Amino acid sequence: MVDYLLGQLPEKEQAELERQYFADEVLFDELLAIEDELRDSYARGELRGSERELFERRLLTAPEQKEQQEFARALCRHLTKGERGPSTLTRPLPRWKLLLHDLAAQPRILFPVLSFAILVLMVGAWWLGRRSTSRLQLPSASSQSASGKAPSTATPTTERQPEAKIMAVVLSPGLVRGNELSTPVVIPSKVTQVRLEARVDVNYPYYNAVLKTPEGKQIWSKQDLEAQAFPDGKRILLYLSKDLLPPGDYVLTILGLPSAKSPEVADEYGFRIGSR
Repeated sequence: MVDYLLGQLPEKEQAELERQYFADEVLFDELLAIEDELRDSYARGELRGSERELFERRLLTAPEQKEQQEFARALCRHLTKGERGPSTLTRPLPRWKLLLHDLAAQPRILFPVLSFAILVLMVGAWWLGRRSTSRLQLPSASSQSASGKAPSTATPTTERQPEAKIMAVVLSPGLVRGNELSTPVVIPSKVTQVRLEARVDVNYPYYNAVLKTPEGKQIWSKQDLEAQAFPDGKRILLYLSKDLLPPGDYVLTILGLPSAKSPEVADEYGFRIGSR
């Protein structure tokens, strides 16, 4: 699975693995857990050479992926280096379980962490109570209405957005229609984004991408894209919300942008999204 995440599997094996985890959410959860382990290894500096380069190309391109990696880096920074064994990429455990396991195995880290957390909660509760009391006792004159009463205000709150789960779908050039389409792609319920990886056979400085229904209705587009190098050739990476891809047939058109010329069709791709 590590080879799949790094884009090193042969096309036939990659297609078979995708077929399996599209249909099996347990297998997909295992794939996500291995991705977390891979991110931890990258944060600890254990990935070297081409493996590190492939990781950056596949798993550090989207903003959501960079946020995930920042979380992994912060987590690793708070764990002692000498007392942890090397990462095992095939261990399908969620990151929070690994953190609890590491802290439980290191009491001299666990107790200071818990003490600090309790202290933060106590200080936060005291500050919130003091702030609420001050608001009740000292209304601002400039915020009062003509009747002398201060208008009520709602305190804005910010919530951390859930971590994005991205599923990769590799597309090969060639339009096929109807029953000729390959096995439908089933998007697991936990996925929030789909990364379409369109293989391109013709080189251009930049590309445009347009996604439509077979009837010609445009769904999504993006301009000025650059192709990324992979062991089996170049691909264009497209990140779409899964909400844009309900069950049905789709046609992706990649337009090449020659220097100082009009866009021209480079490749077209047909694929089908199936129901869960």
